[in-house]
Amino acid sequence: MRYVAITGLFVTLMLACSACTPAIYGVPQPEWQKLTDAQRLEAIRGYNVREKLREEQRLRQAEREAKEAEIQAMESRRRQEDMQRQVEGIYRGDAGHYGDLIRVTIQGGQFRFGSKNRSFQPVALKIANGETKRVEIVSHERYATYRAELYLRYLDGLLLFDTDGRLDGNLSRLVYEPGWRRGRSYVVTSPEGRGLHEVQVSVEVVPHLREGEVHR
Repeated sequence: MRYVAITGLFVTLMLACSACTPAIYGVPQPEWQKLTDAQRLEAIRGYNVREKLREEQRLRQAEREAKEAEIQAMESRRRQEDMQRQVEGIYRGDAGHYGDLIRVTIQGGQFRFGSKNRSFQPVALKIANGETKRVEIVSHERYATYRAELYLRYLDGLLLFDTDGRLDGNLSRLVYEPGWRRGRSYVVTSPEGRGLHEVQVSVEVVPHLREGEVHR
């Protein structure tokens, strides 16, 4: 009976302590001074039990988050490996379809090096569906050579250009169209003055190497 009374008092004190500071073992200091030794011991035991439960919950949550992060990392690696195998197969000609491999030429206009737009050397490359490429852009002037990076990603008929390797947000993009079969040119200027300025970008589909491929 005495234990029930002590526990009831302890619960009442715990409910009151949420709005009170400072506290001793979760009990408001003024109330702590009124407790008997037995009640203080009960308060300490209750506090320790709650802290242990919180720590166990924190550890379980941390374990769940770590496991989820590991699963996500493994899934991300698997997707990247699958994509890399697909890209390699497209280059070999034993994977993908017509239009999955294109030739891109970047020339004319200007590219932004630091805070200034400058002319640059032409660049030509092939890029496969699902692939991201980093291209070095070079400008030679009389007394100096300037270098910058341009990232290209080709994914499901969308060709993206950006100076940021994340390739997200406001960036230049070209969408696949039938004219790419024989080659088509565009004048591209990057949003917000990043990278390309009135640059001629030519895109042409590289014929698929597999025999019998139907060109849609």
